[in-house]
Amino acid sequence: MAVVPQTPNSLLLLETITETRSLEEEPVLTEDEKAEYIREKVEKGFRFRQHTHSSGGHSRCKHGHHSAKDWSPRLSPKRIRRAKHQPKQKDENKETQDAGKGTRSLRPSEKSGLETAILTKGPANVRPWSSAGERSHKEGRKSPRQRPKTASAATRGDEIVRPWSVTEVLDDDQIESKEEISTDEETEKTKWVWTPKKDTPKGEDQLAIEQGETEEEGKRPQVRTVQSFQELLEGPKVRDEDYDTDLEDDFPPDPEKEYDPSGTNIYLEQCKKEGVIPISYVIRHLKDPVMRMRHHYLGTKQTKPLARAMTDNPYIEDLDLVDNHLEEGGAVALATMLRENANITKLDISENFIYSRGATAMFSMLETNYTLKSLILRSNHLSDSDIQLLSEALKNNSTLVDIDLSHNDLGDLAGVYLAPGLAENHSLTRLNLSWNAIRGKGSVALFNALKANSVLEILDMSWNGIALPGCQALGRALKVNTTLRILNLSNNHITVDATKKLVIGLKKNIGLEVLMMGTNPLGDEGIMTLLVPMHKHKTLRIFTIQGLTVPTGIQAKIEDLMNAKDIYVLHAGVGGFKRQRISSSTASMVEQFINDNQLNVLDGFLQKDSEKCNMISCEDMLEVLHDNGLKMSKDQIDKLLKHTNLQRHMKIHYRALLAGFSSLRVGQFTEAEMSEY
Repeated sequence: MAVVPQTPNSLLLLETITETRSLEEEPVLTEDEKAEYIREKVEKGFRFRQHTHSSGGHSRCKHGHHSAKDWSPRLSPKRIRRAKHQPKQKDENKETQDAGKGTRSLRPSEKSGLETAILTKGPANVRPWSSAGERSHKEGRKSPRQRPKTASAATRGDEIVRPWSVTEVLDDDQIESKEEISTDEETEKTKWVWTPKKDTPKGEDQLAIEQGETEEEGKRPQVRTVQSFQELLEGPKVRDEDYDTDLEDDFPPDPEKEYDPSGTNIYLEQCKKEGVIPISYVIRHLKDPVMRMRHHYLGTKQTKPLARAMTDNPYIEDLDLVDNHLEEGGAVALATMLRENANITKLDISENFIYSRGATAMFSMLETNYTLKSLILRSNHLSDSDIQLLSEALKNNSTLVDIDLSHNDLGDLAGVYLAPGLAENHSLTRLNLSWNAIRGKGSVALFNALKANSVLEILDMSWNGIALPGCQALGRALKVNTTLRILNLSNNHITVDATKKLVIGLKKNIGLEVLMMGTNPLGDEGIMTLLVPMHKHKTLRIFTIQGLTVPTGIQAKIEDLMNAKDIYVLHAGVGGFKRQRISSSTASMVEQFINDNQLNVLDGFLQKDSEKCNMISCEDMLEVLHDNGLKMSKDQIDKLLKHTNLQRHMKIHYRALLAGFSSLRVGQFTEAEMSEY
């Protein structure tokens, strides 16, 4: 039986082996075999470590050589092969090696390292010496896993033994151990200790260097923490107060621009970009609800800055740009603006040159705009093909109530294209198609659409030429349509035969209030034909045949009708008699305006006459004229009232205004009405 030397080192090693051995149910090595095995391995220079795992006793070491359950350590096949082919070396100054067993004496450095690991408190975390380090030692060069020369686990003489891997690192409990390490008094104490950084995740340990000269044995040396790799990359922290610069003075911050909802700043910037001079009128009125800029000759370049400035403008509701030489580009800019603007309800760009491209942009805009209520495109050179897009827009739009397409180049196809949209629309109440060339099948298609339409109230078809086919279709539509209130058929080549077809529908209509048939070749027979159904019509209040004179016999019938029914009939006189005109230039201007805007003016008068007494005050008359675009100064109004012998508190028969101020009849207020004023 082999005897193991009873040294502190061997006793501790045996104790460690016994503790690990106790984990097994059946022993693998006897005590004698264990002692013999330890002697052989120690003489060969191998060190042992016990792998303790928190996960249990079945975990293996890093290389998979042994585990806690099957503890017997063994060499890896790679090391066995190296041991077989390694040349034997003899050292005269050391103990002879046993050639049969392949053992050799321990080098001083190995013995010292082994003693250091064994003397450490707790289980020894030591693994076999690296063969690569062993070869490097033989060749006289450093091992890639060796530590710097200034740090070591233990020293013996002048030779420094360095731990080769993390497995030899001492933990905190081992550092605090009070066991003494025997070293020479003159040897400088230097230790390398791995200390994990508390605030870093597992696996990112930092190297702390403990270096210092101890005066008393057992005193812990000073520890210096080495920066992490990330801190080395980032470098030292920089504080702004450590630097004195004047960059703030050289580059002062840009002044904050005040929020300008009117778009004045945008307008000035866009004018500079387009290379045009800003218009002072625009700057002054960007915050007004109405911007009326007629005859300014804006053109496309001046219109673009205005449109961009009004994109988000919350003030302007009525934009009037009549006669400003707006071309296609200007109309496109306005249409783009209206896609974003949610405040403008009325747009008037009459008497310009938008043509097909501008009309396409405007009509496409109607499919996405839900605030615009009035669109006036009078005299803009629109053609039949442009109306196709309008028809599609009317099918989808539900906010537009007024559209004016008068004085354009629309023909029969325009009526055909517009009819489907008009039939499906549920918001349009006013449609002006006057001064076009809609005849024949175009007028028939439009009037047939009135059968399905139930919202249109005002239709102006004057100066087109509907003739007999149109009157025949209109007569059929009036039988079923009950919403149309004002119908203008002046100058449409309506003859006696056409009136007979029209009267068929008038007899059964119950919604029409105003019928205009002036400047048509009616003749006396045609006038009499139209007067017959009016005796039985329930809602008709105004019938005009302006431009036509009547004989005395027809005049008597007209007076009987006016006395029997509350219907006002307006004609050019009896037997060529001309009405007396007031010489005042202001009165002539007002009469001309009423004659040019009869439908809108009459609609305003009818709305003011809520009691249907055919009378309104002079104040209401002036308000209606102003709302329809007649702008008069206070001096002009006073002059008009003076020449007509009118006062603001007086009531007038507004239907007579269609014939001029000379035929105006005045009605006095009652005492109760006077007290209200």
